[in-house]
Amino acid sequence: MLKILICLLFSLNALSFINLDRFSTQLEYKFDLLPSSGKLEGDQRPWPGNHWPGNTGSIASRWSQAKPVGFDYKTYSLEELKALAPHKINALSPAEKYDIYMGRFDYPTVKKVWRMFSPMNPDWFGICQGVAIASTFYKEPQSVAVQTRDELNYTFYTSDIKALLGYFHAKKSMKRAVRAGKRCKKNPGEFMWAWEKTACSDINAGEFHVLVSNYVGLMSKSLIIEAERYEPVANHPLEGYSYDIYGTEQTEYGTRYWIGMSIKFPTVSAPYFDPIVGTSRDFSFGRNYQYYLDVDSEGNIIGGEWITKDRPDFIWTQEKTQFWGYWQGIGELYGRTAR
Repeated sequence: MLKILICLLFSLNALSFINLDRFSTQLEYKFDLLPSSGKLEGDQRPWPGNHWPGNTGSIASRWSQAKPVGFDYKTYSLEELKALAPHKINALSPAEKYDIYMGRFDYPTVKKVWRMFSPMNPDWFGICQGVAIASTFYKEPQSVAVQTRDELNYTFYTSDIKALLGYFHAKKSMKRAVRAGKRCKKNPGEFMWAWEKTACSDINAGEFHVLVSNYVGLMSKSLIIEAERYEPVANHPLEGYSYDIYGTEQTEYGTRYWIGMSIKFPTVSAPYFDPIVGTSRDFSFGRNYQYYLDVDSEGNIIGGEWITKDRPDFIWTQEKTQFWGYWQGIGELYGRTAR
């Protein structure tokens, strides 16, 4: 009797643990109905981007200069800008270019970014979450030449527009993200309290399988995968997956599958002047995972267990936010690049 009760409790906990209704109430949990591979192509494929690290100034970095600089540089007044050649303005940072476009020569975006980031930030710390989700919302932007209301002529490069899209969705979005798994803020070997151990147990392998195969395989939509298991954060938009079954085992509640899955992301690219998609700079990289997938007697995925030590920390997505207030200019710029 005790054995039956323990088995029943396990099954009920597994079933409730991978309830993913917060993502969608239409998700498919039947293992046999989920595709073993999927790939996003065309406009559905996320574009390559940069995470705009804080220690180099993030979007306040004058990245296109021969000697890039990200902090404590001199900003220009309107009179000084009118005396500059357009190619000199082209070499300013995305944040400067945006403030100039909006007629703000007190540079509020630059100053905000400088308060937000520091040269002492770790290399991984930036706006990867905003760039990742923006790449799922918009086609890759083109470069666009502008003339401002102050009659300044210059160019926003493709990576300038990507930076602004990423910053908006990282810092100004009005939509809450939905997430499976929790962020681990510790590194291997560090002491962890009980709640930290829970966060560092990462997304359940069953949740991972259901979300990846539903979104990419059935819905042709991307998800964001935080691919670093421990403290560093690396958000990447998912562009494809495939898996194989290495073995099966019958259990008291159904079948346990041994799965090997490969997932693919667009490359992480240094800032660049022109679009990358379809060029020699456009390629993918990925991760390979192995895990056990638990399926009940009716064919429903009820849980899973990781085999590989390398695994995602969490998976998330978010609804698109309309540009608002001071940031409506980003929408104007993107609209011009997407024509």
